[in-house]
Amino acid sequence: MKKLYWKPNRIHWNIHLLLMLVAIICFLSVEFFKTRDQRPYHKEKMQAAHIMQAAMETLKNYRVRNIAPIDKENDPLETGLIGQFLSPVTSSSVPLEAKKATINPNWAAVMVHIFKRAKVKRGNTVAAAFSGSFPAMNLAVLCAAEAMGIQLVIVSSVSSSTWGANWEKFTWLDMEKLLYDKKIISNRTVAASLGGIQDKAFGMSKAGKKLLREAIERNNVTFIDVGDRESNVDRRMTIYHSESRGQEIKAFVNVGGGTISVGNRLVKMAFTPGLNQKVSKAAHKVDSMLSRFAREDVPVIYINQIRALAKRYKMPFDMKTAPVLGEGEIFYTDQYRQWLVALLLLLLTGMLIVLVRQGYGHRIFSQEKKGSSKPPEPMV
Repeated sequence: MKKLYWKPNRIHWNIHLLLMLVAIICFLSVEFFKTRDQRPYHKEKMQAAHIMQAAMETLKNYRVRNIAPIDKENDPLETGLIGQFLSPVTSSSVPLEAKKATINPNWAAVMVHIFKRAKVKRGNTVAAAFSGSFPAMNLAVLCAAEAMGIQLVIVSSVSSSTWGANWEKFTWLDMEKLLYDKKIISNRTVAASLGGIQDKAFGMSKAGKKLLREAIERNNVTFIDVGDRESNVDRRMTIYHSESRGQEIKAFVNVGGGTISVGNRLVKMAFTPGLNQKVSKAAHKVDSMLSRFAREDVPVIYINQIRALAKRYKMPFDMKTAPVLGEGEIFYTDQYRQWLVALLLLLLTGMLIVLVRQGYGHRIFSQEKKGSSKPPEPMV
């Protein structure tokens, strides 16, 4: 007859301690020995970021030589893309921190990611609305388009909020043309408006409005100057569809928060910063470019509310040092080594079976002193 040994109801504290220590070691091993894998479309993301880096350097060098020195107090990373606080072509106020957060070439990689999520492919046409307020985000869209081979149809508003492209002789249109002439980008604005309140620069000085019109003229861009909101939106939609030359518009990307492109504050809240493939009914209550394209079931990309945008796409917001090209979660992801997880799980499971279920733990740790206890007596 087989012997049946008594097993204790309580597990020895040493067994708890041993299992806890082994579990901690297993957890740390899994966390420490992760693999760093490239995210999808890594090559195109890197290419877009490199193009944006080159564009930023070109604009910086031109500004230093021809426009104004870098304001190191407000542009400590010396990017050259931080404008003035006030100027005749400044339309509104936006916090400086939001502008600083956009000056990162890795945003071009984010735009590649967004375009891919929107199912935009090489050779497709995308409608874009740019603002002088966020020149770096305009660059991100342009450079992503270069890397992906996307055709952009761009309508811009020339005026800028504080700290943006608000130099009288170096507006967004001037920046864009400089990069186009140097063959860094192959897309540029086809039509432009003054921007600002109601897209007509209400509240700005006559001198400021004159400077904005001059910027449009010297860059040979069609001037959009229509009356009410609906007519303005109609005019832009006509331009987008005519300039797309019969090609289907696969997405609409808007940079900034202009009333014609986005709508009023209530409607702005209906759009999430980044890609919007489905929008709420509130988004259709006020006529705007975003709502028009949304009604046509075109994916809309809303580039505004920079802090929320950075959080969504895991980009740094408050940068203390210059960003490193090609680094961040948009490029890489840390993955657990599945074979290691499985191996350590088997180890822990085996220890539980041997030490607890089969009672070997009690037999080992019950010997507190040599000969201090007797082995379990057989019940039968």
